[in-house]
Amino acid sequence: MRAPRWLVALLARILPSERHDDLIGDLEELHGRRAARWGAGPATLLSVGEALLMVAGLVARGTRRLLSAPPRLASAVEVRLALRLIRKQPIMTLTAVVALGTGIGIVAGAYSVFHQGLYGDLPFPNGDRWVTLESFDEGTGRRASLELERIRRIRAGASAVAYLAGTRTGDFNVVHPNGEVERIQGASVTPGTFRHLPYRPLLGRLLTAEDGAAGAAPVALIRESLWQRRFSARPDVIGDAVTIAGSAHVIVGVLPDDAGYPAEGELWLALEEETLGAAAELDPVPSRLVAILAEGASPQQAEAQVQQIVRQAASPGSGLTPLRITVRPLAAIGVSPQIQVAVAVFMAVLICVLMIIAANVANLVMARTSRRMGEL
Repeated sequence: MRAPRWLVALLARILPSERHDDLIGDLEELHGRRAARWGAGPATLLSVGEALLMVAGLVARGTRRLLSAPPRLASAVEVRLALRLIRKQPIMTLTAVVALGTGIGIVAGAYSVFHQGLYGDLPFPNGDRWVTLESFDEGTGRRASLELERIRRIRAGASAVAYLAGTRTGDFNVVHPNGEVERIQGASVTPGTFRHLPYRPLLGRLLTAEDGAAGAAPVALIRESLWQRRFSARPDVIGDAVTIAGSAHVIVGVLPDDAGYPAEGELWLALEEETLGAAAELDPVPSRLVAILAEGASPQQAEAQVQQIVRQAASPGSGLTPLRITVRPLAAIGVSPQIQVAVAVFMAVLICVLMIIAANVANLVMARTSRRMGEL
């Protein structure tokens, strides 16, 4: 059985002409033996791996020769000959420039689009400083929640973290003033979060630190769409009370529809600032932890500091489980590992296409230049 045609054709373009017959012949012979022993699928995978190693070896040898050669600037004669070739063969020059420019543009454009779409900053000033803290059990690798005691230590000891917030999304059963019941998507958020956001309410005010104090009266912040749908966009809606999860909450503000964070829902409630919803010091905090980095701090610095604090807290006899901490940009939370792998594979394919274009252009230039070896 012969090796795949596409693999043979690709190697024929990349490998040196004086060696590609021998190398491709050896590869096809090995492929036939592997196919007879293990089948076509495993044989193809092994042949592709061997071809990659073959190309990598050629690149490594070429790089070593390039680095070992003494540096030399192009002479005036060589520059004049190059300019003469460009002037006498404009079509070849235009073809090379367009081919390389197109390949480089496609790869650079795809990288920019994917990077901004998957890992871009949040759409407001200092959005790159917003990160999320995730914790995992060091023994099992499963996701675990930090306890309130360790949250307090992080707030006190991690200088790279300027503010540590909590957010908990979900659906709320809301009883409107007219008695109608509606299930509305929303979130419970530490009120201090809104100090770091650029939003301005259409009516009333945002949640404040007083709303997140222990024993504070329950309040609610609603979105413009809910205000228009359920309250007919009344300007006197501030002060109305709605029953949420069995408790009366006073509406204190209306947030515009373009406010995308801290949740995409239509309702925001105040989460207690100090406890983040935990009832005792050793209770896990039932909220997603969101941190705002200090000016000039990086996610790596924050992760190292928080990891050290968390491990020190889990000393023998403390009753706390050793946890592993990861700090990631908040904008990348929705990117699953499967999507990351798919994007990496796609980018690798684009880079291979660019390499093929470059190899074709190099072969074209070498073929044209070889005709003028007498001048050189």
